[in-house]
Amino acid sequence: MKTGMLFLASFVLSLTIVFSPMINAIGQEETTEGGVVTYVQGSVKKKPAESEEWQRAQEQTEVYTGEKVRTFEESRAEMELRELDVLRLAPNTTIDIVKLYEETKEQLDETQIDVEEGDLWALVGEVSAEATFEINSPVTGSAITGTKLRIGVAVDSTTLLKVYTGEVKITNAPSRTG
Repeated sequence: MKTGMLFLASFVLSLTIVFSPMINAIGQEETTEGGVVTYVQGSVKKKPAESEEWQRAQEQTEVYTGEKVRTFEESRAEMELRELDVLRLAPNTTIDIVKLYEETKEQLDETQIDVEEGDLWALVGEVSAEATFEINSPVTGSAITGTKLRIGVAVDSTTLLKVYTGEVKITNAPSRTG
């Protein structure tokens, strides 16, 4: 009798250990409201919105609205955003994640990435009528409608945009949030 009870207790404990992560996850929503760094080569850092300190960014580091991300010489990074959009940063690139899938008063899903300097390659899925996705430089604003593109910003703010597939609506007045 004791052997049977001991076996049953061991079995229940084993089930609890195996299934507790799944049980804890039931009913919980995904908490990542931004993206995640999926690849790092060399030195990559990010600066949280309310901080002046740059922190090391490694693979699986989450990124959010208001943060900046930069790569250094001989460094690269790739980020996968919540909506399965992908951003790749070349060496010596700094981006500002101004908005990342933020809901506006008009119920729009809004994303704005500012390339301060360097080269950014982006693969952005089709953007719905209820959303906006912008990639800006100091001298241009680009409304992305679902495309594969590359944008390069030189030290003097000269901007080069290459569209590989899809469509980009570009203006000479980048939108700014204040």
